[in-house]
Parts: sequence; structure tokens; C-alpha cells
Amino acid sequence: MQDPERQNEIAKEALKKFLVGEIEQSYRQDGSVQFIFKGRWEMRSFPNAVAYLYENTGKGKNIDPYVSADGTAWIIFSNILSQMNFKNNALDVLKLYIDSCYELQTKHNQRIHKGAPFFWISEHYYNLGQFNLAKQFMIYAFIEDTLSPLDPFAAPAYTKIKTQFPVPDNYLKELVSYVKANYTGSKIPFYAEEIIVSFDISKIKVVEKISRRD
Repeated sequence: MQDPERQNEIAKEALKKFLVGEIEQSYRQDGSVQFIFKGRWEMRSFPNAVAYLYENTGKGKNIDPYVSADGTAWIIFSNILSQMNFKNNALDVLKLYIDSCYELQTKHNQRIHKGAPFFWISEHYYNLGQFNLAKQFMIYAFIEDTLSPLDPFAAPAYTKIKTQFPVPDNYLKELVSYVKANYTGSKIPFYAEEIIVSFDISKIKVVEKISRRD
């Protein structure tokens, strides 16, 4: 688990690089942090804010996705931007976070569990009205949960899929069975995208076989 206080501080510094103004930090009833700009403020530099997050991200660094990809300054910063109505910037932050995770996987030849960033990318796409992309990324989050010790049907991604998207339970159950049967140990790919493509192709092949028999 990431240190919440440390992640909040990094997110706050990133926010200062994005916007100029007096920042007040407070906490909601659920324990999540919120930053409020008091008085006048103006935009400074989105690239500098992202560069700051990149500098702090890596194995053994302040933001270490190998410890946990959830609760990081990237996610905190993104959600703050969304609350301030910088919705496209909020989405871009998370997409860059995923890119950073991919780079680390390649560098260390070690997989990162990316359920949380996929979950939040989906949420931001949903809030922007891009429902097909929102569904796609929530299924990626569901696959990540399937690859973890978690029960994927008890995880947040499954709940969101069932409440927001018309995905049949049979499809999800078949997906879980396919993942459990084909991806264990060193066979687990770095990318959830590969798994869903492989699964969908396998379903097409089954349909083709049935058609030939008929």
C-alpha cells in the first residue's frame, strides 16, 4: 500500500505546477483528500505537472506501482482535476500513468497489477459520455482483478460493469474461466488488452467450428 500522506503531498506539488494560486487541503468524510484553490488562480503548465509525476515514479521511488498502482499521486491528481472540471486533463493523466506502468514493466520485465488505473480511466471516459471506451477499460480492470488473488466477482470493476454496462454475466464467467485456464505464472502477459483480444478470437473460432458442423 502507498503512503497516503506522501502521495497527497506529491499530488499537491503536481497541482502547484499545473495551477498558480493559494491551495487549501482538507479531507472529506470518506477520508479522501481535496484541494481547494482560494482567491484568484491561473493555469501554469500541464506538461510540467506530468513530468514531476514521472520523475517520482519507478521501482523504489516515491510512487512505486509495484507496491500498489492504487492510491498513487497520479490517481489523486487526476481525480482532483476532474473535480475542478479539467476532465480531459484528468483522463490524460491516467493514460500517461498507464504508459508509465507499461514502461516500467518493460524495463524490469515484471508485471504490474493495473486494475486501479484502468478502473479510473473507465470512470473518466464514462463521465465524458464515451461509454464504449468506458466499458472497454472497465473490462481491462476486471481482467486485472481476475489475474490477482482477488475474487473478480467481488471487486469494484465487476460491480461497475453490472450497473453501468450491458455485459452478460455469462460472458464475464466465460472470460474468467478462459483467463484461469490459459494464464498462470510466467504465461501471464503484461497487457490485459492481449487477453481480451485472445478471448474474443477464441469465441469466434468456436462459432466457426459449430457453423462448419451445421
